[in-house]
Formats: sequence, structure tokens, C-alpha cells
Amino acid sequence: MGESNDYNWALTREQALNALDQLENEGIGVLGGDVLELREGILKYNYDNWHCDPEENEADSAFTKRSISRAKTYITEYQPTEYGYFFSIVPETKRRLQGPNIEGDV
Repeated sequence: MGESNDYNWALTREQALNALDQLENEGIGVLGGDVLELREGILKYNYDNWHCDPEENEADSAFTKRSISRAKTYITEYQPTEYGYFFSIVPETKRRLQGPNIEGDV
């Protein structure tokens, strides 16, 4: 993906919205995402992005719903530039999804 060594997926608007639907169906929230532009055949981050942090004592299901809604709004309302653009989504980590390891915590 261009100059970056990241191994993220660059999704079209439609693909990103479909991915968000799938994440929501699986109960996985989204911590944020980035916008990439296609310039001279190379994908580059354009530094447009969004984020959504879990609130204190927020239920996982509430965070999933709120974060997916925020991501969908950002992606739907994003104004295209003169370049082709794509989205990269950052889902929740497994650590939050699995919760604390009560037996192993010290």
C-alpha cells in the first residue's frame, strides 16, 4: 500500500459500509479508521480519519452500536477529493472483546 509498511485493507465506500454491517452483526465495535487516496497509482494516507473510544462503564453492545454508527456517518458523509479514495477500518482488539482473564490476573 504505497509508502507504508502497513497491511490494512483499503476499502471502497460500499465495501467499508458492508464491512461495518458484518462487524456489527458479529458484535465488534470500531475504534476508528483512516482515509487513503490513490495518487499516481499509489495508495497514500491523506491524514483524514475518525476515532471512537469506549466510554467508561459502557456496555460492549452499546459501544458496538455507537462506534458503528459513527463510522458509517463519517464514511457516508466523506466528501471525495480529486483523487480516488479508500477507507481503512480499525476494529476492536481481541483483548477488549474477550475481557479480563480473571483467573490469570494478578
